[in-house]
Amino acid sequence: IWIIYLLGAIIVAVFFLVSYLALMWTLRRTKPAPEEWTQQWHQLLGDRNLSPIPLKIHNQLGPMLCRTPRGYQLVVPHGVWSRLSCQQREAVLEHEIGHIERRDIWKTLAEGCVAMLHWFNPIAWWSVKQFEEAAEWDCDRRLTEKDKEHAVEFAKALLQFAEPKSLPLGASLARGASLSPRIQRLTRPDRS
Repeated sequence: IWIIYLLGAIIVAVFFLVSYLALMWTLRRTKPAPEEWTQQWHQLLGDRNLSPIPLKIHNQLGPMLCRTPRGYQLVVPHGVWSRLSCQQREAVLEHEIGHIERRDIWKTLAEGCVAMLHWFNPIAWWSVKQFEEAAEWDCDRRLTEKDKEHAVEFAKALLQFAEPKSLPLGASLARGASLSPRIQRLTRPDRS
């Protein structure tokens, strides 16, 4: 039985590694964002005393905070991002800053490692999904506490990002909470 357990854990670990490498391969097609977008991002990071993080554009991916061997980068989808208003982009960027401040990438890695050890247990994978959804909702909450107008702009931006698209392997690691409950939560008057 130990051989089956170890084999399962190794298979899951290899899947995670292949997914990460596929994501890194896909990120090679990112380009630096236009100066106007980069300035807005760096201004928001500076206001929070956070180090500059490159803002990259991609045809399909994003918005997605990534940790690469060279450090963090934020990837946004060029087409949708260019259609957002300045206020909507700011709301999305503030949400992503919430992930940085919460250290969600590292928490997600730790959750994945624990789930990998319990690869046979569906409750472990369900728990990982719940933690990811809670992280999204907490970043949404932080955003609305900072500025209630951000909630409406963020909800509008989420609808723009909801258009169907096919994502490369590895991009599924950046999935967020279900859209409908998030928008309802963001736009409810009490926002509880």
